[in-house]
Amino acid sequence: MDTEPAQGQLRKLNLTMFLPLLAVAGAISVAVYARSWWEAVILGTGVVATMVCFTRWAAGEVLRVALSCLAVTYAQRRLNLSAELENARNLFEAAGIRVRVNREADVDQDASELLGQVLRETTTNILRHAQATRVRITLSARSITIVNDGAQRAPLPELRGAGRPAATRRRRWR
Repeated sequence: MDTEPAQGQLRKLNLTMFLPLLAVAGAISVAVYARSWWEAVILGTGVVATMVCFTRWAAGEVLRVALSCLAVTYAQRRLNLSAELENARNLFEAAGIRVRVNREADVDQDASELLGQVLRETTTNILRHAQATRVRITLSARSITIVNDGAQRAPLPELRGAGRPAATRRRRWR
């Protein structure tokens, strides 16, 4: 996406940021050249009110332009599967986990970003929960397979207090 129009608007807004300084100079001039202190207060209040209006307008313009720049920047940021793969490999190796990557085919460009998200999430889950010593990542044209040896082959623990038995116990106590 082209960010030049938004950058040009930001440059224009930077120049308008000097206008409040001119308003302050106007308030000082009014205060110096007013014929009485009461006239200075009234004219100074008018200048301050003008400055407040201008500041609100400028803040709104800055926000409008900044949000459009952020939207453009966010839209340009995409996951890169190769970078995610390298990052996963580095994280696993730093944690003492052996990594093997198999590329069966070139990854489809349409699937690349989604597979990068899957790889990132799976890497986090393996590092946090699996206690793995080996990980194998296999990439095909439109899929990714991630296998680790961290999941133990023991029976799952009994869930106490969950589901129907817990609801039955709550009903009996009432």
